[in-house]
Amino acid sequence: MLRTPMSAPARPKERPTPRKSGYIPSLDGWRAIAILGVMLVHEVRGTLAGHSLAPYQDIGGYGVDLFFAISGILITTRILEEESICGFFDIKKFYIRRFFRIQPAAWLYLAVIACLTAAGFLHIYWRHWFGALGMYENFIYEGTQNDYHGFFVGHFWSLAVEEHFYILLSVFLLRRLCTSSATSA
Repeated sequence: MLRTPMSAPARPKERPTPRKSGYIPSLDGWRAIAILGVMLVHEVRGTLAGHSLAPYQDIGGYGVDLFFAISGILITTRILEEESICGFFDIKKFYIRRFFRIQPAAWLYLAVIACLTAAGFLHIYWRHWFGALGMYENFIYEGTQNDYHGFFVGHFWSLAVEEHFYILLSVFLLRRLCTSSATSA
């Protein structure tokens, strides 16, 4: 007996697999564009098919801006997601997660840099090291390739900018919470 599609046994509907919290697939392409921009900024002498990439170095800095925008989107999405699931946003847990996501690896790296500098293998200005540790390197790093004495910790400027974003975000959220609780009272 031949079975027609109508007589085939019905399969149970498959539930779509839930996505990882905070993961937005459409941002992967934007991340790739941001990475290319950052690579353009850092590789002035590069060529592609015999053409110099140096003229594109100036626009490559937008890749860093794009990374910051993506980060802001992801953090805000996570906050809104937590608020819709739990009914509130726990700012204390947010900062604990942020801290343990980056700081242990950053401190280990800074400890290695400090040891190598103390042993005489590296030569850095300690103000850059302390700027990286205190998350204010963005205020003192010159951002030039010639700044050798800040080179090993200079990349902490972007981490500092992100930390400052979290601080400003929390001020905004606390203001929002105070405003909404005063309105509902």
